[in-house]
Amino acid sequence: GINTEPFEPYPSVTLGAFPTSVLDMAEAFSVFAAEGVHHPPMYVTKVEAPDGTVVFEDNGRSEQA
Repeated sequence: GINTEPFEPYPSVTLGAFPTSVLDMAEAFSVFAAEGVHHPPMYVTKVEAPDGTVVFEDNGRSEQA
């Protein structure tokens, strides 16, 4: 579940034979820091209009991994 691209079934995959992105690795290892809870990456958590009204706010989706 680390990579968003499918891996070929080779034993050397555990040695890093296939590339993965920094974002995928950070997302995977952040589960350890969050005590087993997976939070999908979110670049923007809140957007406000000039008058202060909230246009978008992250809903904080998470799941137990």
